[in-house]
Amino acid sequence: MTKTLSRMRRDWNGARLFVRSLQSKPKLNIPPQTQKTQRGNSFDLYLLGDKPIKTIIPVYGMGLLAERDPRLNKFTQACLEMNTRVAVPHLPGLNSFLLDRGDLEKLIDLLTHIYGQYQETVSVIGFSAGASIALSACSEPAIADMVSSIVVFSPLHDIREVWQTLHRQNVDWEVDEKELDEAIWARYVIAYRNRDKLGLSEDENTTIAESLRRWSFDLPFETKRSFYLQTIAPLSLSLRRDLLMENDAFDVLSPRGKLKGVQARVSILHDSNDSLVPPAHGQRILNELGNDGRHKLLVTPLLSHVTILAGRNILDALRIMNFLGELYA
Repeated sequence: MTKTLSRMRRDWNGARLFVRSLQSKPKLNIPPQTQKTQRGNSFDLYLLGDKPIKTIIPVYGMGLLAERDPRLNKFTQACLEMNTRVAVPHLPGLNSFLLDRGDLEKLIDLLTHIYGQYQETVSVIGFSAGASIALSACSEPAIADMVSSIVVFSPLHDIREVWQTLHRQNVDWEVDEKELDEAIWARYVIAYRNRDKLGLSEDENTTIAESLRRWSFDLPFETKRSFYLQTIAPLSLSLRRDLLMENDAFDVLSPRGKLKGVQARVSILHDSNDSLVPPAHGQRILNELGNDGRHKLLVTPLLSHVTILAGRNILDALRIMNFLGELYA
């Protein structure tokens, strides 16, 4: 009976997170308190109430908005409604579209700090590249027992493989708008990462940065397309191997080969039409974790990369709610 009630509470919390993700604005607007770990790494702490029922650590994906991404804010505010403490790390690599092993060290430090301060296990949720770093952090022997559950959206099993593929691909104009949008986004990211090498004007670099900030929100597709054709396409980025910026962080941050160290239950959600991180990466992560019934994978069209979509697939919607509920295990 107790297990049944606990499961019902988790599913209810997952349903609330799901519904809140579809709403245009959060119900609450509680600002964070920026704090530091004992090692001096900063993070944002969200707290409402004296006795939170759980601590969740979200690890955002690559993006210039980072911890100020409106989608992340909706998630943190929804968690606050459920009396949940949220600690968001500041990860400068992801914040600059760079792969930096320092991000992994900062996340491990935050996990250690939160566990030591509150003496209770935490849950971790990660998005795309942030999901990969989260899995790598939670595979560390010193961290594994501090984490009770992990939920990841469109994680990369092998970061090097994904970035090599994205770098050498040309934009295919025959695909649908979603896939075309993702392909053009990847070109903007490569241009931004290498802005000091490409000889672009200050105004062009500013347009690229501002476009990436607005990409998932209010930037029209035609605006993305026209600037790409005018400014980025002539650079022939896919022919420039030097622009890949490969280093050992590709392997350090990838969860490939490390997942046997993960002790927490892992729930993997993957966009079935993800052209940036193919769903095969989610399956490979599940296979490496070991399909013993503790871990689970849902590949669904109700995601657009890491964003939950409204739709009529009721069964998948219920499963997403169930996966999100695992954060409260």
